[in-house]
Amino acid sequence: MNLERQYERVLIGLVNELRAGVRELLAQSDEAARTDALDPKDLRTFSQRMQLTNKAIAEALKTGSDVKAAVAEVNRQIQQALGPPGPKRTKKAVESAKTAAAAELDGTLLLQGITKLERQIGATMSRPKLTGLARVTASQIATFTGKQVDGQIAAIASVPTFIASRGATEAAVTTWVSNNVSLIRTIPERFFDQTRELITESVAIGRRPEVLRKMLEERVDVAGYNARRIARDQTSKLVGQVTRARQQAIGVSRFVWRSSGDERVRDSHAALDGEVFSWATGHPTEGFPGQAIQCRCTADPVIDDVLGADED
Repeated sequence: MNLERQYERVLIGLVNELRAGVRELLAQSDEAARTDALDPKDLRTFSQRMQLTNKAIAEALKTGSDVKAAVAEVNRQIQQALGPPGPKRTKKAVESAKTAAAAELDGTLLLQGITKLERQIGATMSRPKLTGLARVTASQIATFTGKQVDGQIAAIASVPTFIASRGATEAAVTTWVSNNVSLIRTIPERFFDQTRELITESVAIGRRPEVLRKMLEERVDVAGYNARRIARDQTSKLVGQVTRARQQAIGVSRFVWRSSGDERVRDSHAALDGEVFSWATGHPTEGFPGQAIQCRCTADPVIDDVLGADED
């Protein structure tokens, strides 16, 4: 369905803003980490270096100053205060210290940057903005589905379908918009929660910064997958809800279950193809077409219900 693709593009557009923010954050972190301020030559000075540097970074982020410049300045002060490094250590010990320092610096920068990015994305994905986006999509889906239902019935029975079912359709759209806004907001919420856990874990175990960066980008990919899944599932759900509301409003009390007829259809729904059910109860376990997760089934009206009402 083209409308499904349209909704998917809307949600992916929101995820791409998140992706761009993460890439910018990683670039800023890389730039700050390239300075030698937190490349300790002596383990005895590591704690002091980290304490002073973290304080400088936090202040720079708070005031909007240049993080790299702040790190460079505190490095100069540390070098001046400590003088030359202590006794030479083994190459392995030096590399181990560098990895630990890099992991802690990376984690500090990223945790602070993630908090800032979360505020930015929160403004982009605010409830009012998402409500507007969802309502536009819902109106398009409802209009498209309504025309299909009206066409099916008008071809056989003369019933003022649009007038009779308009109120019921609007109620379905309103409920769908509210549910979708809540679903969409779970995408950034899960991302930021999982990202903080990942960064904290990386600092604790000394995970190399380049490995952490790859894992963060993979988290964005997961967010994109979730957005596509929501688009597919929720489009089908609204089609099913509008179909039900429109058919019931004009007197259709039963429907014929129609599967999509391809290899992606679950066996339980393929077995229902052609079966007749009541709109009042649906199937005992599967409910109604489009109700189950990722269900693409549809419902054809039993026109005899409308014709019988006309004859009465």
